[in-house]
Amino acid sequence: MAHGDFVWCDLSAYRPAKARRFYARLLGWRYRRERQQDGSSYHVASTPDGAAGAIFQMPAKFRKIGLPSFWMPYIHVDDAAATCARARGAGGKVEIEPMAFLQNERIALIRDPLGAGFTVYEGTGLRGASLRGAGRAAWRGLYVSRPSAVARFYETLFGWRMAPDPSRAGGFRVHSADGAQIAELAELDASVRGSFEFWGVHFAVDDLTAAEATVQRGGGAVRYRDADGDEPAVLAQDADGAAFFLRETEPWRR
Repeated sequence: MAHGDFVWCDLSAYRPAKARRFYARLLGWRYRRERQQDGSSYHVASTPDGAAGAIFQMPAKFRKIGLPSFWMPYIHVDDAAATCARARGAGGKVEIEPMAFLQNERIALIRDPLGAGFTVYEGTGLRGASLRGAGRAAWRGLYVSRPSAVARFYETLFGWRMAPDPSRAGGFRVHSADGAQIAELAELDASVRGSFEFWGVHFAVDDLTAAEATVQRGGGAVRYRDADGDEPAVLAQDADGAAFFLRETEPWRR
């Protein structure tokens, strides 16, 4: 696990119990209850291969400003405080200063210059990004109004390298410091994206058509079918409006 690697994701939900049922049906998740530093519940979701993410009650700070339920990617850093300082210097905003998280770990919430939020994680306990098979977080993408406005910010923070994406006008393929492609940075029209610039988590399913039907039966909605990029994906929302993507598992990883 290196600085700049994706390691985790979680959902801040208005109705965590309802969300747990929704994703259990959709992704086959099972849960175990952990405790956050403030004593509140943190339900860790698992696939047969291991822990994939978590669901918890939306913090009061975000409820007060009317944020919808949201999925958040976690990015590993060597030093959360130093990363926050670099983010400020590069035009970002630190929404939540470094704080204790679970067992001997630290997190901070940062917003990039366009306002998209992500969590940085200092620790060694989270490794959900290494899973295989359905139910895992298989991919991540940053969906914004102007990709070029934030590309340099992420290069500065994480040592990532951006390469133009031939399948998406104005977009970038995001490569880690060792050259592996780890995410995409794409322009998404406000008619699809809504008023938020956001990081999207893509979850793997074995059958995309069946998964869409499960979303709708669970009170969610399918908002957009993305035929661009390397693989087709679907932008969906759960019953509380949290946005996420679905894509089919690669046959060799099932």
